[in-house]
Amino acid sequence: MAKKYQSILFWFDGLFTTKIASLTLAELKPNLSTNETITHREKLQKVVDELTIGKIDPQEYCRQANQITGTEITYEQLVQAIINNAELNQQFFDIYKQILPENKPGVVVDIPRVWFDQLISKWKVSEYFHEDRLIFTENFNLENIYPDIFYFIPQAAGLKMEDCIMVDPQQMRAVAAHKLGLSSATYTYPRRMKIDLAIQGIWKTGDDVVHPKGGGRPNL
Repeated sequence: MAKKYQSILFWFDGLFTTKIASLTLAELKPNLSTNETITHREKLQKVVDELTIGKIDPQEYCRQANQITGTEITYEQLVQAIINNAELNQQFFDIYKQILPENKPGVVVDIPRVWFDQLISKWKVSEYFHEDRLIFTENFNLENIYPDIFYFIPQAAGLKMEDCIMVDPQQMRAVAAHKLGLSSATYTYPRRMKIDLAIQGIWKTGDDVVHPKGGGRPNL
């Protein structure tokens, strides 16, 4: 029988929309080769991580993004580009908004609040993001993102680590969290997400969902 979690938490960046690092790179360096894109994205992600935990502010993020890409764009121009180009991941959002209140769905907002507020207003979905279910990681003011953030998130939700499960767009981060005792499921595509949630008893379905054996997948 699946463990009953008190809350399910969803990372925002990369789940609800395209990752900030990718949006930034698309604006500052849109014509890179594949290898160059990977290298620049990795460098940008490190800066995004510092932005996530409140180690740097959005203006400093812009300055470092300019430095990494060898460009010069103002903070206002970069933010406007991010907001304009960030589209709601409708397939994932359709799953998120059907999670029942009894599962206490929450969102780990790992981008600056000012950007988050603009995005949900633009998408006209503010009603689905209740203030008491939002965790703004920029308020953590951590020195290092890992493993510190895995301890701070459950605390911010008023839970013990073992009482919540997280949905993560990054497989390696999900694995790292799981090793520390913070259960995580990686989002790959909608059908797989429904299967994973159904196994945990979070996604309601009339189909017979069984625990996979030997690495197999259940039928849904």
